[in-house]
Amino acid sequence: MEKKKEDKKKEDKKKDKKEDKENKKKEKEEKEEEKKEEVEEMTEEQIAAAREEALGKLDKPLEKMKIKELLALLSERGVECKDCNGAEKGEVIKQVKASIHLPKMEKKEERKKKEEKKEKTEEKKEKKEDKKKEDKKKEDKKKEDKKKEEKEKKEDKKYEKKEEKKEKKEKEEVEEMTEEQIASAREEALGKLDKPLEKMKIKELLTLLSERGVECKDCNGAEKGEVIKQVKASIHLPKMEKKEERKKKEDKKEDKKKEDKKKEDKNKKEDKNKKEKKEEKEEKKEEVEEMTEEQIASAREEALGKLDKPLEKMKIKELLALLSERGVACKDCNGAEKGEVIKQVSLV
Repeated sequence: MEKKKEDKKKEDKKKDKKEDKENKKKEKEEKEEEKKEEVEEMTEEQIAAAREEALGKLDKPLEKMKIKELLALLSERGVECKDCNGAEKGEVIKQVKASIHLPKMEKKEERKKKEEKKEKTEEKKEKKEDKKKEDKKKEDKKKEDKKKEEKEKKEDKKYEKKEEKKEKKEKEEVEEMTEEQIASAREEALGKLDKPLEKMKIKELLTLLSERGVECKDCNGAEKGEVIKQVKASIHLPKMEKKEERKKKEDKKEDKKKEDKKKEDKNKKEDKNKKEKKEEKEEKKEEVEEMTEEQIASAREEALGKLDKPLEKMKIKELLALLSERGVACKDCNGAEKGEVIKQVSLV
């Protein structure tokens, strides 16, 4: 039930985020439209002043720029260069000057990248919050288990005291019995035995005494008849749970608890390791996704340099292993030439 509620909350949160994202997108587009309208309403003097200002802010004069840089200035302002294929530099400069006063416009790709980065940051934040909640739950569970354990210990002590009182009371009742009551109780107890005392082994007879908390007097080397006499004299006494037996039961219970806790801790450790490995993989993946072309090229060079031998000297089996280690499936590799596999390895 709680899990369903949590899932519902997460879904609602996602919906709200999606709506916020769309609203922000609309706001940006509206702002860009407003800027466009402002530029359209400018007078010739205002346009000339804005051009002068924009040109003054550039790192270097237009004449010293490469055509690539000039085209970038146009692109930033959402202006398409007309008839620029094979055009002279002077023609491109003219178009830049004519549009330099326009406001810079965020490219769709750049906007998309920013949004993706923001989403990832929010996801990380959410994960941290979820982890905090999870840790809190674990902490609460620990406290709960501790309370439960303390309660069980108290109950065990209570039970022990109760049993001791019960034994004491039974002893007192036996002590207050008349001769007739004792004889009757003996007859009843002997009738309940599986077999007569005479057919029992000395070990069994000693057990009957031990169960009633009676120590066998002068039993070392004594005849069976002597032991039977002592059993008959104490058979009417109530059976008593020995402190040792009680302690054994408690120890067994404690050992079971420890064993269960060990298993639980082991499972938790395994889950934690799996989670950490998964998070590490995701982080690495994100780092790779955010890398520039130069960084990717540099990382490839470094990785190739660390290999035991060049890719060309490796067997196809080794090349496929390199792909597999990086979680990449080899495309169309069945019967493919070695060169094709090397291509795919060098890309990852």
